[in-house]
Amino acid sequence: MDKTVKPDGGILAWTIVAASFMISALQDGFMYGFGVLVPSISQQLGVGRGPAAGVSSIMMFTAMTFGGPLGALSVRKFGHRVTSIMGSFLAALGLLLAGLYLLYSDGVPAIAILYVLIGGVTGIGFGLMYLPAFDIIEHYFDKHLAVATGIASAGTGLGTFGMAPLLQNLEASYGLAWLLIVVSGIMATGVIFSLPYTPLALDHKDEKESSWQKTKVAYRNIFTSIPMIILLFIHFIMCPAGDSFFALASDRAEEKFGISAEGASFILGIAGVANIFGKILFGLVLDHFPSHAFQSTFVACLVFSSSVMLTDQVPTFYGQAFCSVLFGFSYGCYDVSILPLVQKVTPCVTEGFGLAKSASGISSLWGPIVVGLMYDEFKSYTPGFAFIVSLAFLASFLTPVAGMKRLQKKPDQETSQVVTGVSNLAME
Repeated sequence: MDKTVKPDGGILAWTIVAASFMISALQDGFMYGFGVLVPSISQQLGVGRGPAAGVSSIMMFTAMTFGGPLGALSVRKFGHRVTSIMGSFLAALGLLLAGLYLLYSDGVPAIAILYVLIGGVTGIGFGLMYLPAFDIIEHYFDKHLAVATGIASAGTGLGTFGMAPLLQNLEASYGLAWLLIVVSGIMATGVIFSLPYTPLALDHKDEKESSWQKTKVAYRNIFTSIPMIILLFIHFIMCPAGDSFFALASDRAEEKFGISAEGASFILGIAGVANIFGKILFGLVLDHFPSHAFQSTFVACLVFSSSVMLTDQVPTFYGQAFCSVLFGFSYGCYDVSILPLVQKVTPCVTEGFGLAKSASGISSLWGPIVVGLMYDEFKSYTPGFAFIVSLAFLASFLTPVAGMKRLQKKPDQETSQVVTGVSNLAME
């Protein structure tokens, strides 16, 4: 086989997809299931919903914002396997230290320590796990890229479905401190799932050019690409709706609609199951209709925005469950579209994908915090969710704009050389 040709299948390629599925289940399952712990953090640390939700927001922020560019540079320099192993170690370490702090702290623990340990250390670890897990798929797949990405990212749904009730039961049985210690051990298994990421070796021509130089050229290309800038803005204003749902939907179901804690965690979990089907099925759509990728994503984003809006209006458990299914499915569609759309607008896929996730990470910092603070001010989640839903609708209508061919530009000669070098990566 020509080493410059992507295998687009085979035992190793699909093993990597399975490994990325598990990485996604671990880190996304914890991040998106973390919302069930917001009331416990609020009560145990004596803070409002806004500051409590800040732990989740900072974790997502650091995972995507710092993990994206840092992960891209680390992948260039050390490879996918080493980067993912480092991320698994940091993720487990942050949770372990946070649990020990809560266990042995005198008096009321400080929320700022959780910001640093869970939000900062674990967040960066998740970022270093996330980017290699999906960037490596682009090196192994071409025609079936969207499906392979959809299957790998479907771990998010399985992780959310399993992690939300697991976190709730562990917290109820053993308390917040021991919960974090136990979950740190679970996150450490990410080291095992990182092992199939076969290192990619540069050819001799590529070795003459530094990773840092390649990265600088790639970012210059990205920030002079109008479609890529539009995509980054879309992710910045789209993701607060999804992040706020995962962080605060279970608390809203209990607080506003009187749904039990078990029912609220089930609502969050069922969104995870629907997320699995959304990612896989939409991946098939993108693979079979690649020329309509932006239009298809536009429809998915409209459904996603509408579902978040409806969740604040339907008072019954079954109504919330239905909206949660709609949300999980459409959010999965949106999420799986990120990598294929980046690939369509820039040849610098690794850095472009990292920046797209960084834009999502920045939005995750302020989204749930703003909704939580507005709840503390108005004693209602409605104003906050109305604000972020309006932004999500705006992002939806911008999606087809990013795909306009007349906005595309051809990469310059220096960028073409870098991209050619990346495409010549050989599998050991």
